[in-house]
Amino acid sequence: MPKSTDSAGLHLMERFLSEDRLAASDVLQEIGSKDEARRVLTQLAGAMASRPDSLFRARMLRLGEEVMVRFRVQPSFCREQLGYSSPATLMQGAFSAVADAVARSVPLVQAPRPAVILPDQVVWVTTPVRLDFAGGWSDTPPISTELGGTVVNAAITLNGQYPVQVMAKLNQEGVIRLSSIDLGSRITIRTTAELLNHGDPRHWAALPKAALVLAGLGPSRPDIPLRKWLSVLGGGLDLNIFSALPKGSGLGTSSILGTAVLACLGRVLGEPYSTDRLISLTSILEQRMCTGGGWQDQIGGMIPGVKLIRTQRGVDQTVSLSWAVFDLRPGSALRERTLLYYTGQKRMARHILHNVVRQYLARDPVTLRTIDELKDAALEMKANLDAQDVDAFAQGIERYWTLKKQIDPGSTNPQIEALLKSVSRWTAGRMLPGAGGGGFIFLVARDPDAARQIRRRLTDSPPNRLARFFEYDVDQTGVKVTVL
Repeated sequence: MPKSTDSAGLHLMERFLSEDRLAASDVLQEIGSKDEARRVLTQLAGAMASRPDSLFRARMLRLGEEVMVRFRVQPSFCREQLGYSSPATLMQGAFSAVADAVARSVPLVQAPRPAVILPDQVVWVTTPVRLDFAGGWSDTPPISTELGGTVVNAAITLNGQYPVQVMAKLNQEGVIRLSSIDLGSRITIRTTAELLNHGDPRHWAALPKAALVLAGLGPSRPDIPLRKWLSVLGGGLDLNIFSALPKGSGLGTSSILGTAVLACLGRVLGEPYSTDRLISLTSILEQRMCTGGGWQDQIGGMIPGVKLIRTQRGVDQTVSLSWAVFDLRPGSALRERTLLYYTGQKRMARHILHNVVRQYLARDPVTLRTIDELKDAALEMKANLDAQDVDAFAQGIERYWTLKKQIDPGSTNPQIEALLKSVSRWTAGRMLPGAGGGGFIFLVARDPDAARQIRRRLTDSPPNRLARFFEYDVDQTGVKVTVL
């Protein structure tokens, strides 16, 4: 029954503090009027003021959005109590609070530093990409921060090559020149304002710009001249990036490119290589670009092999690793029965990711239950791989795909479903890596002959002119930093 007293807000705050999984939908059922909704919002403001916890704040703002929309609370009242005047700005505040929690995971350098490479030297970084087999979404903040994450993924090369490469060299012009080799695009940055303009993740230069600031190769404050900062470095910098895969491939390309750029810039400055620091910096980079991805992408590309990756709850997301058996030798069952196919459809994971985070912050029961199942399934996947049980592996892949679609229906679309249906008679397991919605498809055939049938069918009748098969191998090197 709805509560009709002035204690409604206090009652709900007590429940929020004691019930970490209390759903926003349950809270809304206890609010009986617009007046009670206003009292609840006032209590939300008081709770956030008394508890300076970024993730608690994110959850409160998400609840505030639900209350404001459901009871049509006036924008002026919300602005007065919460500092936000619309549902959209409340959610922006929630995502900013999540980003703030991630940013606290590693101290950042705020002063210019000299380069340690010679003027004629080039820092060259290569990385594989990531293919996930189980547990994705559990690595995404604030989910991983509050619940811990459990993922199984692989570092892979494609057609025998490293798909992501980054090169850096000093210049004497006192500017930053950014080049995308695969896009054939180039820009010259002469001012701090230009460097700090990296808020649009759709622009190819947003990622390297944000990485330059994060790594300390450029100022984070607009009042510091870029040329003055670069004079300490020893001149300017030429940074060339290359990704052989389109954005939205589903193989973690954007995050891994960010990792490669940060590793390259760290070597320019002579920073001791640290896997944990690089993982955390990439997570901060994702938040600064408003894409908000989890840690499994950069770990998948940085660290070789097929591995179970786990973190405990807390801001410190230091990973523990356990490698799995994954036999891709010629003639092996995994070699004969698995295929990797590019659908030709591009997508950006940002929107799917934001939907999942919104559901989690609202403590949606289906989302919470699915996250628990994803983590359990990852542990089972590791056991199945170690037993070299390919049929169980295929079932695990199929289960993973079901859970991805359960946590967000945007993981698939009619075109993807039609493609999967066209080869379903030969398929034992299938899923779209990453957040889904496009990009690559990973398939486990029923047997070697079924794999040949799938290859023949999709080669003869591709859904579009860009669709094609890629050969993949598990990489045993991971990120590689070389100075030439």
